Amino acid sequence: MSGDTELKILLNPQGMNADIGVRFLARCFGTQWTEAMYRWYLQRSFGGESPDRLVLMDGERVVASCGLAYRLLRTPDGNVHRVSVALAGGTLSGERGRGCYARVIQAAAERSALRGCTVMLGFVTADAATGRGLRRLGVTAVPSAYIASHGASRVPGIAILRVYGATVTDGWPARAGARARSTPVDGAFTIPT
Repeated sequence: MSGDTELKILLNPQGMNADIGVRFLARCFGTQWTEAMYRWYLQRSFGGESPDRLVLMDGERVVASCGLAYRLLRTPDGNVHRVSVALAGGTLSGERGRGCYARVIQAAAERSALRGCTVMLGFVTADAATGRGLRRLGVTAVPSAYIASHGASRVPGIAILRVYGATVTDGWPARAGARARSTPVDGAFTIPT
């Protein structure tokens, strides 16, 4: 393993195609990624704008990465905000504990600000390693739910459109006490026609 002095962030590196990206994510998460999934999350444009890919290199090796998709978020006051959504962030298991994930997330936050985003969002479960890592970095956890419906997917065993509650971190009430006492508000992603 090389020293931290060789760690550097690359933005949208040449040659990071779906095939290479799929293999890297499968190594990070230990789950099956497909080229179609990779293209959907990390190459699909929105409003004519493609996602960014941040890659942390240790010398010539990729050790961590994170994607940033750009979206529009409408708040209850009617304002539309440009936001980024961090996705498919991962670190190779042998590289964990070196601060790689924190470096990638910090670079993603800086890139988001440069792209005019008012906030960077990430969707994780509270008990996942990614969620724990984000809380260590000081993010605010917001309760959310997944929607799924059994029988609607073409893939056996996969469900879509049914509501599941998500676990909220223990620190959420204290960190967001003022918001919890206020009237609940909803935000929504805005998709231009």
